[in-house]
Amino acid sequence: MVYYILYVILFSYFFNTIVTFDKILSKILPYCYVKRNDMYTHIGYTSWISGGFMSGFMSGIIDRVKGDMHYLFKKGTDLTEGEKKRKLRAWSTVIGIVLVIVQLVFTVLTLLKLYKLDILPLKYAIILDIILVIIAIYNFASQFTKTHIIGKILAVLLSGVLLYTFLFTSKVDETLNKISNVKTTTDIVDVVVLKNDKASSIKDAIGYTFGYNSTANSDDNKDAIKKINYDNTAAIKTKEYQVWLNMFDALNSGTDIQAVIINDDSLQMLYEENEDLKDSIKIIGTIKLTRKIELSASDKKVNEEPFIIYISGNDEEGEIKTIGRSDVNVLCVVNPVSRQILLITTPRDAYVYMENLNEGMKGMDKLTHAGMWGIDYSMATLNRLYECNIDYSVKVNFTGCVAVVDALGGVTINSDVDFENGWEAAPETYHFVVGENECNGEQTLAFCRERKAFLDGDYQRGRNQLSALTAVIKKLTSPAILTKYSSILDSVGNMILTSMPTSDITALVKGQLADTREWNVQKFSVGAEPDSLPSLWLGHNASMSKLYTGDVEMAKKLIDKIENGDVFNVDEYYEAEVKNIPNYNSFYKLNGISSNSSSSSSNTTKTTSAVKETQPATTRRSVKTTAATEEEIANTKATEPATVKPTVATEATAAPTQKTTEATAATTTAAAAEAPKAEAGNISDVERTAP
Repeated sequence: MVYYILYVILFSYFFNTIVTFDKILSKILPYCYVKRNDMYTHIGYTSWISGGFMSGFMSGIIDRVKGDMHYLFKKGTDLTEGEKKRKLRAWSTVIGIVLVIVQLVFTVLTLLKLYKLDILPLKYAIILDIILVIIAIYNFASQFTKTHIIGKILAVLLSGVLLYTFLFTSKVDETLNKISNVKTTTDIVDVVVLKNDKASSIKDAIGYTFGYNSTANSDDNKDAIKKINYDNTAAIKTKEYQVWLNMFDALNSGTDIQAVIINDDSLQMLYEENEDLKDSIKIIGTIKLTRKIELSASDKKVNEEPFIIYISGNDEEGEIKTIGRSDVNVLCVVNPVSRQILLITTPRDAYVYMENLNEGMKGMDKLTHAGMWGIDYSMATLNRLYECNIDYSVKVNFTGCVAVVDALGGVTINSDVDFENGWEAAPETYHFVVGENECNGEQTLAFCRERKAFLDGDYQRGRNQLSALTAVIKKLTSPAILTKYSSILDSVGNMILTSMPTSDITALVKGQLADTREWNVQKFSVGAEPDSLPSLWLGHNASMSKLYTGDVEMAKKLIDKIENGDVFNVDEYYEAEVKNIPNYNSFYKLNGISSNSSSSSSNTTKTTSAVKETQPATTRRSVKTTAATEEEIANTKATEPATVKPTVATEATAAPTQKTTEATAATTTAAAAEAPKAEAGNISDVERTAP
């Protein structure tokens, strides 16, 4: 409000000192009238000079308004035609002033909200303030002139714009607080028994002995035991285990334990490792534990210093949590000065060193298991792997994208493989083509979750999820969403959790508004080869991904280059660095291709896998964007569309109608001849592709 008072004073002083001639005044205020001998005539030069600008102008206005207001509430039947006109003018003035007051209220509320969000650069804030003050002064002054109708229209229109802006900024503020100021999280603990057990509730199993893993989610297990005892006024018997396999073997035997207490995320992980487990047990009760959390954050100046964001993605149902598996692991290295962004993807099953000294665990395991201790442990694991310092974390729940995509009215996803999802990805089967696919929320979720249709499974799923996120971001930045912001912000609030403070998020927005230079976005995928190796979490061997050491070292160099402010192209730098290094341990070097680079969409096809087929591996080969089988090659050539119009992802028809079987024996022989042989210590693209 102080700003507005200052603006009014300066504005008045400007006119009082500069405007001294009737000719100039008649142009600036051509419709100013005062009462003289019961007539309304133009204010003359003598009146302005003798009384000064403000005194002459204001005295005339005051006299006229006072005179009009006498007739405001008088009955029309008692008034002459002239008095009726004055009454009408009085009501017009009152209505105009009310509209201007409403405009001022919305102006103050909107500016206060914008100042709180702090997203406008100073120069834009000053310009906005000046414009709003000038319009407010004009709308107010015009109510005492013949231009009052214009002032009323402007007041109504501006009030509508300001109200919309206030509601929008309030929603943005609410969403930012929702995703960045999280104080609590909810952990789910399950109580399970054998499938054929008679117990159907925790109360039925009070007399059982409960087993739990003391080295995994120990706090959850202990708190769940306390809650069971409290709710049932009991003291249940428990037995500790350190290996999952031993605990479930004991459950099957039924001698030492008859029930198991286990964190739901851990149970889902075990289901993934052992598909038969789900059919052999049942959940008889769940316990919700609400905990206070403090997500680690950085004190970086995000518009002046390089910083790293860890993006953790999962495709689980329900509320997004800080603890749980991470199916997508992306490091986003940002240099706001050089306008460079580097995205480094690491396979979810990457075999890496991790430790949780609080639970006495340290050793080698797949990266996704580090998230079972919490997102901070995933960050620490990647910090150790790439010798970097991650500043912020962002966790994305891909099931939440259903609501977002539907609120957006659908998205266009660019797929680098032709495939159909299985029943585990979605209840309905959809067919996705190479190129653009128009998808609704459910189709997008199926696209993100499918992995068993691909030769390299989770690697391709990770790429698909990034493609879906890219499509969502493009739609979010388009003008088409302006009328849908409320439902979109509600959906985003349930989809994302971040340790980045609201002040840093708004600072990034402010920086982008102040500096509109284009960002140079680069990508790099760290390669790996599959192997069966000991798991710290599981206590036995499991499927792992052995990272290529050359790619890990290359990722470290790329991070350093971004942080040092270098501007470069990943592909060009990669090729220059590795072409003369003998036996470079990398999938990309082995197969004579480069890493997955930034701005060019064609580069995203270099590491694409084939869709799974029933034919032997020796009959598979790479053809541009997919390592397809002979049937797919023949089918693609015969049916490839001539246009690039986006294809609507459709529900798949019966399997026999999806493919042709015209591949010849000669094609099979050629494919086998083209397939490269696996080299010692590595694996070729016949068997897998890079993540």
